[in-house]
Amino acid sequence: MDSSRWTEIYEGINQHLQKAYNTNKASFKAKHWKADPTTGTYDVEAIRRARPEEITAAEWDKYIQFWNDPKNLARAVQNRLNRQKSEEMKSLRYGPSMSAPVDKSLKSMHRKVDFMMSLFRSDNKYVDMFKEFESGGASGSGGCGDDEESGLLMKG
Repeated sequence: MDSSRWTEIYEGINQHLQKAYNTNKASFKAKHWKADPTTGTYDVEAIRRARPEEITAAEWDKYIQFWNDPKNLARAVQNRLNRQKSEEMKSLRYGPSMSAPVDKSLKSMHRKVDFMMSLFRSDNKYVDMFKEFESGGASGSGGCGDDEESGLLMKG
């Protein structure tokens, strides 16, 4: 505690303990607080009857009251949504392949771009410009000119 880095050490310990607490709390809740699969709702009385032996009835009622509080139910829903969004973002950034909805959306976008390109190729006033663009002459960057392509599309 006499270390000049004690504040950092103390914060690190607290973060570790908070994470362990949250993980254990989530596991405990997932094990005991289950929704009825047919209705999607919680049968509080069934949960009350399924009290673990090592927990007193009074303590178990406190858990149930906490889990059943509308604020905590709303927070749980929001946390679940946030986790799903976070997992989706991670899979988009780091996943080996795209998820099905993103893949479907990307294919749809490719079809639309292909359609627009076919329209430009069929219009005589764009044919020469388009040939120059495809050859890399328009952008001077070997055909990687996204700015020029979007400019071309916007001119039409």
